Amino acid sequence: MSVARERPFPLHTGLATVSEIVQVTPAMRRFTLEAPAFAVPGIEQPGEILTLGWPLNGEELVLPETGWRFPGGRREQHWRNFSVRSHDSPRARIDVDFFLHGDAGRAAAWAERARVGEQVGFAGPRTHWEPDPAAEWTLLVADETGVPALLAILETLRPGHRAVAIAEVADDGERQPVSSGAEVELRWVTRAGRWPGTSRVLLDTLEGLELPEAPGQVWGGGEALVMRDVRRHLQARLEHSPMRVLGYWKHDRTPDWY
Repeated sequence: MSVARERPFPLHTGLATVSEIVQVTPAMRRFTLEAPAFAVPGIEQPGEILTLGWPLNGEELVLPETGWRFPGGRREQHWRNFSVRSHDSPRARIDVDFFLHGDAGRAAAWAERARVGEQVGFAGPRTHWEPDPAAEWTLLVADETGVPALLAILETLRPGHRAVAIAEVADDGERQPVSSGAEVELRWVTRAGRWPGTSRVLLDTLEGLELPEAPGQVWGGGEALVMRDVRRHLQARLEHSPMRVLGYWKHDRTPDWY
């Protein structure tokens, strides 16, 4: 996988306005955000990261400067990373999908209650995926937090390219359609009632998966310890394939299997 070109981070900062909210599945809610910067957002690859921010209670949101520094020594507030599901430059819009998993955190609580017209801070974007032109096939692995990026990547793979994607969700009601010119094998696997981040279903599926011998590329995103084990498993099997497997979150219920 090619190395991402160095870009300033954050390239843009500001406040975005919620212009539309769509319930994609029972646990996935899409927020369409508008801001002047989104007319030329600097997004170069599918599934890039946009960091969204909320102020501490009773405070005004402080936006970061280049290098993720805050002016005047101000402290960082509530900032969380989300995948860009799609963007519409002519309308200066970006779609971001939130996995609804309760309201314990600031971002999760906002996603449960936010309405059209509300504002949220943003900073970004940042690349988490770049296609490798030498790869003859692609493997994508994700739980719900990585599903928006996984689907965005599948939609942009070149025609005829072979892709295998494994997406972990709570149940079959969380499946989403995808349109791609690539030859896609998309496997939705379910946890059968278990908590997110506490199941071996991704690893079990990978262990039973036949992988091509030709050079490929791998991307993954999900719970940190689950992705750690996915990475270890795939590194042992794919010594020469570029790989980027990312921990998007950490659950205190996640068992440490090793």
